[in-house]
Amino acid sequence: MKKLVACLAVLAMMSAMVSCEKTNKKNGKTSANNASSAAEVTSEKASNESETTTDVQNKDNDKKSGTANDENSNTIADTNNNNSNAENNDVSEIVGTWYEENALDSRSLTVNADGTYQLAYRGGGSRNGSIRIERQVLGTDGQVNIWYCFCDNENTELSRFRVVQGDDMATRLCSGFDETSMSFISAADISQISQVNNSDPKPVDRFIGGWDCGRCHIVISNIRPGNYSVDIHWSSSASEGCDWSYLCTYNEANDELVCEGMGICTEYADIGESTESMTKKYADGSAVFNIIDNGNLTWHDYYANQADGMEFTRS
Repeated sequence: MKKLVACLAVLAMMSAMVSCEKTNKKNGKTSANNASSAAEVTSEKASNESETTTDVQNKDNDKKSGTANDENSNTIADTNNNNSNAENNDVSEIVGTWYEENALDSRSLTVNADGTYQLAYRGGGSRNGSIRIERQVLGTDGQVNIWYCFCDNENTELSRFRVVQGDDMATRLCSGFDETSMSFISAADISQISQVNNSDPKPVDRFIGGWDCGRCHIVISNIRPGNYSVDIHWSSSASEGCDWSYLCTYNEANDELVCEGMGICTEYADIGESTESMTKKYADGSAVFNIIDNGNLTWHDYYANQADGMEFTRS
């Protein structure tokens, strides 16, 4: 009987031990699985967060890059537009003074670097405006002909000219393609032409051409044998000024151009709507013009001593 009880006790203990081992194994497996699952979840969460952060950064970078590209594109476009506008309004080729050829009452034309101009009439008065450039493609070879369109203050075209290099190497503004067209010759070339046509230039030829001092501009031209025109434009502002027109002869003894009682002085003012107010101050002015030792020109106005102390240099 004791032996039977002892055997049953041993069997009970062995059964309990087997049950604990199974439970521990089961629990160990479950804990490992749980730890592995938790690690996988944590890794997946970190991966997702990393992808989300990277996507946001990429989107931000794309946005910034796109904005920068847009800004650069606009800047380039604006630069190109500005360059195009500057090119379309570039009148540097014709800046200076021009004298009308083959005309009894010749006019002087002054072109400024800002694209404006002033046309002065022989008998007094002037017209102001701006210049618009048009490019004409000729034939199939793509040759471009540039026209300078002279417009009034309302941008209405009055006349147009192209630059022509003559056989005498002088530069001209021509309104057409034949000899009957209106033309202006560069004042800087007038004295050079006189020297080419005369192997021994006359002293008076030194006077011919354009002269400047501040806002005052003088053009001297040989209009016919023995007679010289001196046209003066003096602007006191963009819309007001005064013009003088002298008919002179050359005094060889004193080496000077002299006008005796035939000078005309006219005041002008732009009063708006393409209208100018012209007032003739006098028509009996006298003046004398000299070239001094330093090569500059002086103008002595006997009527009002207008230019005393001024020296004019070549344009």
